Amino acid sequence: MFYTAAGESSPQFVTRVLKEQSDSADLLPASYHFYEQAVSGRRRRRVADPSQNVAAFLDTELSLQQLEGIDKHLWLAGAKRPPTQLHLQVAIGRNIVLADRIDLHLLWSGDGKLFVKPLSRFLLSPDFWQTHLTCLDFCPCSDRVESALSKESQPAIEAGHALPSNPTCKESLRKVARGFLYTYVCLVSTESDFTIAIDKRLLPRETDDSPIKWAQWQRFVREILAQHDSTRVHPRFVRAELRLSRINAIHRTKQFVFSEAYFGGWNNYSSFFRDNLAWIAAITAYLVLILTAMQVGLATERLQANTAFQQASYAFTLLAILGPVCMVSLVVLRALIELAKDLRVIFKQEKRRVNTSTA
Repeated sequence: MFYTAAGESSPQFVTRVLKEQSDSADLLPASYHFYEQAVSGRRRRRVADPSQNVAAFLDTELSLQQLEGIDKHLWLAGAKRPPTQLHLQVAIGRNIVLADRIDLHLLWSGDGKLFVKPLSRFLLSPDFWQTHLTCLDFCPCSDRVESALSKESQPAIEAGHALPSNPTCKESLRKVARGFLYTYVCLVSTESDFTIAIDKRLLPRETDDSPIKWAQWQRFVREILAQHDSTRVHPRFVRAELRLSRINAIHRTKQFVFSEAYFGGWNNYSSFFRDNLAWIAAITAYLVLILTAMQVGLATERLQANTAFQQASYAFTLLAILGPVCMVSLVVLRALIELAKDLRVIFKQEKRRVNTSTA
């Protein structure tokens, strides 16, 4: 996909879904948000003009962020298969929600939300691919150079020395971009899907706000399919929709039990307690059923003299008493930790405001 016969990284699709624009900056968004590391160690969100530094913008726009760290465990959240068409997503009751972050693309939650990132207009431009997503000549990612480098670097590898990486190589960005485009090839395959994508503003529009043409989209999709290679896309896009709750669980397991969720957390303390106390209440109700059944069992002659059953009843009694107390304590501890974080941020902002006003 997007490779010439010689192994170079120039784009292969020639269909122009959008009308040609004189300035490539018109293909970019008005601004983009990114995070930078502050002196205090905390990350701060900034806003910048993408046309001033296209490379930095692409590093943010095509970054899977924290999903990169758990990519080996994605099999727990989704199967290896193409994404389901849009009209079927709607048919099974999913609500398509626009989320302009590629690391949220095709994540779905238990309340029926399916997060979909709108297709960026610059990814539909062959000229943009050629200018900003193509490596320089003789980049190590090229097939013809890779074989030559492997022979030259064999002595260094045998000696145990790591080969230097090429900071100008854009193969990682291309893998994400190819995978993202392939998901749209799967999502929008019929005119019904195309109509839904247009209505939901998932596909870019022309400069006069008119929708793109179905015939152009057909040709574009067929070009992509003709050269699709699963080894040339990022591993995340080999899998279709990912369950958000499992992504959150994997993310917390890889980090710390009290760490932030991958996405979706709680917006206020009332929702935090409501969600956490709900599953505690469910577990407690299940324990009550078990204890009730055990109480009936202890009333029978056969189980009154059963030592194993007596020990199990004793263990479940202690669990029913201490379990809810411990779980509620953990929830309260988590709430206190979040409160301490919020107060820390508030005090820092207030201190900064006072220092600014007195300066």
